[in-house]
Amino acid sequence: MNKRQFKIVAVVMTVAIMALAQMQGVWLTRLYRQSVDRYADQIRSAVTMALYRSRLDSRSVYSVTRMSASVADSLVITRIQGAEADTVQSININLGRNGRSIDMLVLDFGGMPFGTVDSLLCDELAVRGVRDYDVEISLGGKTRRFDHAADAVTGRSRLDGRRCLAVSEDFAVTGGSDAGEGRLTVQVRTLHPYMSMLGDMAGIIASSVLIVVLIAALFAYLVRTLFRFKSVERMRLDLTHNITHELKTPISVAYAAGDSLLNFEQMASDPAVRREYIGIMQRELRQLAEMVDRILRMSLEESEAFTLSMEECDAEEVVAEAVREHRAAAGKRVEISTEVEAGLVFRADRFHLVKALGNLLDNAVKYSGDEVHITVRAAAEGDNVVFEAADDGIGMARGEAERVFDKFYRIPAGDLHEVKGFGLGLYYVRTVAERHGGSVRAESAGRGCGSRFYIILPRYGRG
Repeated sequence: MNKRQFKIVAVVMTVAIMALAQMQGVWLTRLYRQSVDRYADQIRSAVTMALYRSRLDSRSVYSVTRMSASVADSLVITRIQGAEADTVQSININLGRNGRSIDMLVLDFGGMPFGTVDSLLCDELAVRGVRDYDVEISLGGKTRRFDHAADAVTGRSRLDGRRCLAVSEDFAVTGGSDAGEGRLTVQVRTLHPYMSMLGDMAGIIASSVLIVVLIAALFAYLVRTLFRFKSVERMRLDLTHNITHELKTPISVAYAAGDSLLNFEQMASDPAVRREYIGIMQRELRQLAEMVDRILRMSLEESEAFTLSMEECDAEEVVAEAVREHRAAAGKRVEISTEVEAGLVFRADRFHLVKALGNLLDNAVKYSGDEVHITVRAAAEGDNVVFEAADDGIGMARGEAERVFDKFYRIPAGDLHEVKGFGLGLYYVRTVAERHGGSVRAESAGRGCGSRFYIILPRYGRG
């Protein structure tokens, strides 16, 4: 996947997640509003039923038409006068979305009993689970307010300063001579049920958030995986170039030396020249064999067949052995000093530990100028033994210090690396440390400031 394709995938997935989150938000908001509307409809239904249940003067019957547009029901009563008052016709009235019906509504608006209506309304609201509210009833210029949310001690309304829901029902009234034409208004103000509704919706909200979070997490994981694949692909290409270059050089040199001996008899007949050329071939083939052996060894050490042979080791002897081998093999001026805690004894695989320390020294020699100073330290820290290799080489950036122990990783330098290698040396160091139950760490203040590498092992073996 190239850079352009990666950007397209990232943008599309980001837009998709944002759209999903927005859709979830719109859906939850609509669900919440519908719950509030249903709660308000319950209050309106309570108002209608309270008016219906008010048993008033049956001799005065009025036509009442609902004005509220929120509930598509109507209350239409035919007035009956004189002797026909005792034979009231049955009238079917639809009360809102629940399909409930009543037969008739008898109201004497001239002597409107506000207290009776309020009492009946309280009963209806209690059935519907409405608590803490006040009621205001208005008709023909008369208004009464009933506070059912007042505190019994202080007298202060529990609705003051809190979020409330007000539901108002209006009726146009046409009736007898006492009432004339007027407007009947019943308003109920109660605590807004948003907390209980959000509580009822908690499961839905949590599942919606969880779905969005999981998808976002999967997207982040996918992006991280793509980045890692891209990094692995780059390291694979670097490894291919490095192996091609590293293997081709000794093969070419050995082939050239052998070809010279075969095609130039004068050179082949001279013992000194022949010995020199054969020595070149042996040296290059030995280098080639070491490269192949290093790759095979790393493959073996990653398998289950890689086991440690634990033994009691002396820190001074281990450090001295690693320093001795690399001081002689260095092709430049190398000054190595040691600072080892006296009498420090621990359990480890001596062979692999010496090789690991040797890789740290080899790394310090490679990544330095014409001259390098290396200090090797070993000391006990609690239940651990800490080996440190500090140099004054070229150093590295902070981000590079965190990745130098990754397999095949080499500090980016394009397709051409001045320092030969496959990116396996420090990976081998980390593998040995982890097999011992320990860890590794690298530090550097930046390019040109040298580096410090640490191997931390359990002193008494892996716990």
